[in-house]
Amino acid sequence: MDALDILTDLDNVVPFYQPIFSADEHRVIGYEILGRYRKNDTYISLGPYFLDETIPEEYRLELDNTVLKKALEHSLSLDKDVLLFLNRDVDLLLYDEKEELLQLLLEYDKKGISMDRIVIEISFFKNQEDVERIGYLINYYRTYGIKIAFDKLGENSHQIELIGHISPNILKVDLKALRSTKLASSFQDIIYSYSLLARKIGATLLFENIEMVYQ
Repeated sequence: MDALDILTDLDNVVPFYQPIFSADEHRVIGYEILGRYRKNDTYISLGPYFLDETIPEEYRLELDNTVLKKALEHSLSLDKDVLLFLNRDVDLLLYDEKEELLQLLLEYDKKGISMDRIVIEISFFKNQEDVERIGYLINYYRTYGIKIAFDKLGENSHQIELIGHISPNILKVDLKALRSTKLASSFQDIIYSYSLLARKIGATLLFENIEMVYQ
């Protein structure tokens, strides 16, 4: 589907919510916000559009913020300690010079969704030259109480040094990615290494693609 069709029909852009379960508290402690486009009786994932570099940044940013604003409006009725995870492309974070994301979060902070409930979830970025810039930006967001999560650990294990540089609050480990790569034979050792790393920097481990009860 063409991106322009979606951008001219933002009324049918809707948020979906993926629950995050705490193994300690045995309850849902947050939701990851996902973008979908409603077409007739089906819902199309907007993930590929957010990552499509052929679409101008301002359009992708508008799409991101449309999903977020609708999700924040829905979330006003949630318990006051429920976290909201926002997926953000690093390039868009750097592009957002007008701080549209921050202004939107501040608007809803006044309505009751405090900034310390927001988790910005980023994937590792390709351009290593941007490490310092994104580090400064992340620290700026943190001054407002916003938490940072690093996504897709298991696919980018060679970039662990970036974790030490930025020290995210949450490390998100993709169990499926670990099992499907050449790293699968040392799966348990890698998980143990991540747990030591998380403890060292004071981060929480978040696992996705848990498929079996024993996990």
